[in-house]
Amino acid sequence: ESTQGQRVGPGCDGVDPQRELALAEERYRLLSASLPGTTWTATPDGKIDHICEGSSAAPRSPTKSRLGEAWFELLHPDDRERIEASWRRAMRTGEPYDVQGRVRVADGSYRWHIARGVPQRDADGAIIRWVGLTVDIDAHRQADESREMFVALAENSSDIVGITDPDGYVVYANPAACEFLSLDDPRSIHFFDCFSAGDREFVKAVIVPEMERAGRWVGEFQMRNFRTGASLPILYNAFVLRNARGEKLGLATISRDLRERNRIDLGLKAVALAGAAMYDSLDYEQTLRNIADAVVKTFASS
Repeated sequence: ESTQGQRVGPGCDGVDPQRELALAEERYRLLSASLPGTTWTATPDGKIDHICEGSSAAPRSPTKSRLGEAWFELLHPDDRERIEASWRRAMRTGEPYDVQGRVRVADGSYRWHIARGVPQRDADGAIIRWVGLTVDIDAHRQADESREMFVALAENSSDIVGITDPDGYVVYANPAACEFLSLDDPRSIHFFDCFSAGDREFVKAVIVPEMERAGRWVGEFQMRNFRTGASLPILYNAFVLRNARGEKLGLATISRDLRERNRIDLGLKAVALAGAAMYDSLDYEQTLRNIADAVVKTFASS
C-alpha cells in the first residue's frame, strides 16, 4: 500500500508496467495514425513484422503483401535490384536506410514512395528492431518532373520567358530573354525597367491593369535593351500567375522577338518595290539603279 493507504500498482515504485506498456502502445498507434505515411517495424535481419497505416489517402497494397520480404515483389522491376541492395546493406552495416522508388499499389499501378528506417539498439548496442516510415510521394515526384520539363523547355526556347514575384521583381529570365535584353543578372531588376521611359506609362496605365482584370495582355510592343537602350519589337504576351486559391504569385511573359519577322516583311516590301521599278525604264542600267534605290529606301525607312 502507499503512504496514503491505497495500492497503486504491483511495482515497488507504484508504477503498473502493464498499464504503462498499454499507454505506450496507444501513444505509438495514435502517432502512427497521424503521420502522412505508413510506419513499420522489422526484425534485425530485415523482415517486416508490423505495419501501421497513417493518415494519407494514397492507395496502398494489402498489408499482408508487405510483411516479411514479400514487399520486394511489389517493387518496380527497374527499381527492385537497387532498393533491395540498399536494404541488405543497411541490415549488414546498421546504417540508416533511405531510398526512393516505385511500388505497386492495390490498383496495379506503380507509385513513387520514399522509405526511411533506423535501427533500435539495446544497452549493448545490438540491433533489436528496425523502425521506419514509408510515404507516397508520387504527386510531388510528378510535380518535380513537370517543373524540370518546364525549366528545360524555357531554357532551350527561343522565345523570351520571364517570371516576377508578386511585387514585380524578376526572379527568372531564360537565356533568350537575357540575350534579347542584354541582361547579366535579371534578378536585380523590376519588370518596369525592361521598357523605355516613354513606354512605362503605357505599361502601368494599360498593360498591368488589363493583366489584373483579364489575367493577360497580348499585343505588339517593344522592350528596352539594357546595353544599347534601343527599343526592340516583340509580340508581348504577359499574364498573371495565381495559385489554386487565386492568390497572385507574380507576373510572367512568354514573348516573341519580332525583329526577324520585321526584316522578312521589309525584304518582301523591297522585292515588291523592286519589281515595280523594273518597269519604270527600259534602260538596263537605269532599271538596276531603280531597284537599288527602292531597296535602300525601304530599309532606310525601317
